[in-house]
Amino acid sequence: MAKYSPISLTLAVAFLCWASEVWGKGILSADRPHIPAIKVNAAPKIDGLLNDEAWQKAAKVTGFWRLDKDGLAEEQTEVLICYDDVAVYIAFVCHDSQPHLIRAQQKKRGGGFWGDDFVSVNIDPLNQPRIFSDEYTFMVNPLGTQSEWVPGGQRQR
Repeated sequence: MAKYSPISLTLAVAFLCWASEVWGKGILSADRPHIPAIKVNAAPKIDGLLNDEAWQKAAKVTGFWRLDKDGLAEEQTEVLICYDDVAVYIAFVCHDSQPHLIRAQQKKRGGGFWGDDFVSVNIDPLNQPRIFSDEYTFMVNPLGTQSEWVPGGQRQR
């Protein structure tokens, strides 16, 4: 059985659109960060390790911003993104100089992550980044617990 590190989480989703510090700021699409779509011949191995060929070829995203401090995050996260004929694959490498302080309590799928550390992927199929848009959100905490928000989904009713 593969061992998963709470610092290196892997998340696979079927679609992708990345919104970073421009979310909700009304920046023209030409001025938004752009991530190249990297197609791989074979799906990456989803095992918590990022050493196979697909992950080595994947687009790498860095330079994440802290909105609350209006500056680069002190502890950077790296995101790897690639796709094949079946799905889009996203891996997170969350650097943390104090891993003993990582918060992860939620074990129920679909439960709230308010007290947990987590990563998320937001998909805006209409390419209109704004607060409370019709975007799809997929989240996972260091325990591997998943949650999602789907516009018009059952959780909204």
